[in-house]
Amino acid sequence: MSTHRLKYTYLAIASALIFLTTTGLWQLLHKNTHTPTITVPAGDQSVIPLAIIGSGPAGLSAALYGARAKIHTVVFEGPQPGGQLTTTSLIENWPGVGSILGKKVIEVAREQAASFGALFSTEEIVSIDCKTYPYTLHTSSGTTLSAFTIILATGASPKRLNVPGEDEYWGKGVTSCAVCDAPFFKDKNVVVVGGGDSAAEEALQLVPFAKNITLLVRGGSMRASAIMQARLKDYPQIAVRYNSAIATISGDGLHVTGITLSDGASMAIDGVFLAIGHTPNINLLKNSVTITTQDLIALQQGTQKTSLPGIFAAGDVADGRYRQAGVASGDGIKAGLDALEFLREHGYIDTIAVKLSPRLYNPAKLARKPLESIESEQQFTERVVHGALPVVVDFYSDYCPSCDALLPHLERLAAAHDGSIDIVKVNIMQLPSIAKAYTITAAPTIALFENGTEIQR
Repeated sequence: MSTHRLKYTYLAIASALIFLTTTGLWQLLHKNTHTPTITVPAGDQSVIPLAIIGSGPAGLSAALYGARAKIHTVVFEGPQPGGQLTTTSLIENWPGVGSILGKKVIEVAREQAASFGALFSTEEIVSIDCKTYPYTLHTSSGTTLSAFTIILATGASPKRLNVPGEDEYWGKGVTSCAVCDAPFFKDKNVVVVGGGDSAAEEALQLVPFAKNITLLVRGGSMRASAIMQARLKDYPQIAVRYNSAIATISGDGLHVTGITLSDGASMAIDGVFLAIGHTPNINLLKNSVTITTQDLIALQQGTQKTSLPGIFAAGDVADGRYRQAGVASGDGIKAGLDALEFLREHGYIDTIAVKLSPRLYNPAKLARKPLESIESEQQFTERVVHGALPVVVDFYSDYCPSCDALLPHLERLAAAHDGSIDIVKVNIMQLPSIAKAYTITAAPTIALFENGTEIQR
């Protein structure tokens, strides 16, 4: 073929490709032969039209929109119900509210979603099989579920320093949650590692408790907003130390006693609070969907769609820029709307919904017995030390997300063993003398008493 004819052949092919692309025929020719079609799946395992993994602002907002649209919506709350927002104190930038506790925001959002019919499961999703459709969810208890749509809203987890002594003293003076553990550091010397808003917030939460608070900033300046930096200056017990990084953490085997900095300097301190950023919790889908270079779930532009049809992501698991509760909530709303659109477009119609109704997954509603709160040392002596039954004591603190996550399980345990074992709770912030007497150094701490003696912790 001559060069002239070859040139025009290439031009003809190029023109045809442009035509196919602009008319949509290219997409039609390359249509995924595995495009999901919603039908009643074979087998007998339970089905979820809209499964939401994670119960922070993103997950709860998605649940609100799914349930309000009369779609059977199940939220898997995960190991930290409510997410990171439950570890903050007052929020001042939640739209329409002057000032509100982070925990309260979650409580209200959860109640609102539940009022429209959203269901909540304490089962933890441990893996997702995306090879076939409907997608398969595997829970921590061995339950297998089919899901037509999935919204991943698993957020992010605090980063660690990865220095000697950090693992050994985790929970013994090393922590990433000031709002949880500040009461344990009354009149103590502590450091907060980090230079952003989170680090400033941690330092401010420690003010009512710690004697001296040193912010260790690894660079030459803080990244925190001007308003947060200004607040730090209002408290003389807060000092900022720049160009400082922890090299090792040391202690006496039970508690942190000091740190060594990368420049060789030593500090005698009682607590290390980490606020150095977060790692997106992408493990459930990292081998199934496209991941960005920042280890975030990649989204299709302008949507919350991942690279797999019917799977969406919202909040900090996909957002490495804004990382705000309000933005996560908005992402959750968009993910909910995207999921609803997907269900409509792929055959989730009334007749299918009716046929599926006997197989819809409904999380078990196990009986719960509220735990009685010990309000005084005298009551503790009467109920625990001189109690007729073995007594399990839940030592907890206010605004402790792990404590909140544990409580429903203890209430179910109390209901199941009513009459054979007593289970009570003690707020260590209100009764620090009891915590001190029994050397309670972390919340939650569960202790078993028998005949007035602690026999296991």
